[in-house]
Amino acid sequence: MTAEADALLAEARGHHQAGRLLEAERLYKRLAAKRPADAMLLSRLGAALAGQGKLVEALAALRRALEIDADLVDALNNIGIVHRLQGRVEAAAEAFNRALAINPDLLSAHVNLGALLYDAGKPDEAEQVYRRALAIDPDLAEAHNGLGAVQLDRGALDEAAAAFERALALDPGHAVALSNLGSVKRQQGDHSGAADCYRRALVIRPRLVEAHANLGNMLRGEGAFDDAAAALRRALDIDRSHPEAHWNLAGLLLLKGNFKDGWAEYEWRAKCRQFRGLKWDFGKPRWNGTAIRRKHILLYAEQGLGDAIQFVRYVPLVAEQARHVVVRCPPPLARLFETVAGVAVVGPDIETKTRFHVAAPLMSLPAILGTDLATIPSTVPYLAAPSGVAAPLATTAAPAGTLKVGLAWAGNPEHKNDRNRSIDLARLAPLLDTPGCTFYSLQVGAGRDAIGRLCLGDRITDLGQGFGDFADTAATIAALDLVIAVDTSVAHLAGALAKPVWTLLPRVPDWRWLMDRDDSPWYPTMRLFRQRTAGDWSAVVAAVAAALRDRAAQGAPAAGS
Repeated sequence: MTAEADALLAEARGHHQAGRLLEAERLYKRLAAKRPADAMLLSRLGAALAGQGKLVEALAALRRALEIDADLVDALNNIGIVHRLQGRVEAAAEAFNRALAINPDLLSAHVNLGALLYDAGKPDEAEQVYRRALAIDPDLAEAHNGLGAVQLDRGALDEAAAAFERALALDPGHAVALSNLGSVKRQQGDHSGAADCYRRALVIRPRLVEAHANLGNMLRGEGAFDDAAAALRRALDIDRSHPEAHWNLAGLLLLKGNFKDGWAEYEWRAKCRQFRGLKWDFGKPRWNGTAIRRKHILLYAEQGLGDAIQFVRYVPLVAEQARHVVVRCPPPLARLFETVAGVAVVGPDIETKTRFHVAAPLMSLPAILGTDLATIPSTVPYLAAPSGVAAPLATTAAPAGTLKVGLAWAGNPEHKNDRNRSIDLARLAPLLDTPGCTFYSLQVGAGRDAIGRLCLGDRITDLGQGFGDFADTAATIAALDLVIAVDTSVAHLAGALAKPVWTLLPRVPDWRWLMDRDDSPWYPTMRLFRQRTAGDWSAVVAAVAAALRDRAAQGAPAAGS
C-alpha cells in the first residue's frame, strides 16, 4: 500500500474500533475499490457491514475474501458472526470450527463459538469451549464472562459472580460482564447492588441493550413500574428486535392489566434464549383464530405445569371452531387433561401419533382469541379428577366436622423467581395450630423434607409422597375443603377444579395475578393474600391465620355442597 492508503486504512480501523461503523464502511469501500484482491480488507469491510445489520452485503464481502484466501481465519470468524446474527446456528458453528481447524489458538473464534452454543441452549458445550480458550489464555476476559453466563444459567450464583468479577478485574470496562454481575446480585436479593451494576454498565456503554433490559426487569420487580417501562422502551429504541426486552415488557404490561399490548409483546417469548430449547415448529401452519371446522388442531404446552393448567381452559373455545383438538402436554398432566371438554386426544409427543392441520401454543391462545380482562374464560371447573382415581384414605379419616386443608409451600426450585414465591414450611407452622382443621401436605419434590426436619409429621399428613401425576393430586384436592398454596401448580389446579384456594403472593407477583386485588379473574374460587412489603411473609401468614380461624369456626361444608 502507498502511504496514503496506509493512512486511510488506519483511519478506517480507528472508526471501526470506536464503533463509527458507517464511516469505517465508507473508507473500507474506497480502499477495496483500489485493492479488490485484498482479502483482509474485504473481511474488515464485512465486519463493519455486519455490525450495522447489513448482513447480506456483509456475507457477500466475506465470501469474496474467502475466494481470494480460503484459509483466512478472520473472514471465517466474521462469516460465523454473520450466520449467528441470521439465526443460522449450524452454519455459524461450521464457520467458527473451520477457523479453529486452521488456527486452534484463535481466541475470538473460541469466544464466538462459546456464545453461539450458549445462545443455542447448549451450556455444557459452551463451557467446554470457554475452558479451552482459558487454557490458551487464562487472562481472557471474554471467556471468563462467557463462563460466568453459563454458571448464571445453571443457578450457580457464587461461581457466576466469581467469573464475572474475574472478567472485570482483567477488563474494568467490560460492560457486559458488569451487567451480568448485576443479574447475579439481583438473583441473590441485592437489588441496590444490581441496579448499581446495570447503571455503571450503561455509563460505559450507553447503548448496551441487555443492561437496559435487565435494569427494566429489576425495576419491575421493585414495583417501580414507570421507570421499568422507560428502561425497557429505551432497550427497544436501540434494538427493536431484542426478544428479552419485549418479553420483559410483556410481563410488565400484563401485570398492569394491559392485555391488548401485553399479549402482542408476549409472542416474542419464542425467540428468547431461555425458550429456544422448546419445540415450537410442528411442521404445520400457526393457527390465527379463523374457523377450522373441518380441520384438526394441535395445542401444545410450552412452559411450566401451572401455565399449562391455567391455559388449557381455552380448549373448549377452540373446540367450538375445530373438528378435533389434540393436546400435547408433559406426562404428569396427560390423565388430568383428558377430562377437559373438547379434547379429542391428549398426551406427550401426541403429534407423532395423530394427524392435525394447524397448531398453536396454549399460551398464545389469549392473543389469538383477543382476551381482555372482561373476556377471560373463567368458568370453573374445567378440570376434574379422572374417574377411577381415588383420594387417599387419610382424607376420609379426618375427624367429623373439621375443615380439611391442603398446603403447598414451595414451587420448582429451578424457577428463577422461586426464592421470592416459595415459603419455608416453618413460616406456615402457626397455621397448624388452628382449631377445627386437619392439615394435609400436597407438596411433592422440593420442600417435602421440611415436614420431617421440623418434626411436624403429627400435625400435617404427607400426601404428596403418594402422587404419581396430577390426576392423583386432583383427586386429593377434590376431597379437601380448602387449599392454601404459594404461586405454584397446586394453586392453579385447585382453581381449575373450582376448589376454594388461598394463594400467597410476593409484593410484585407474576403477571397473571395482576396488582392490588384480592381476587383473580382467572379463578373465581381463589382468594389472594399479598405481601405489602417485599419479603415480609409474616403479615401474610398472620392474615391467612386469621381468615382460617374464621373459616374453621363455620365448620366443614356439608357433603356435596
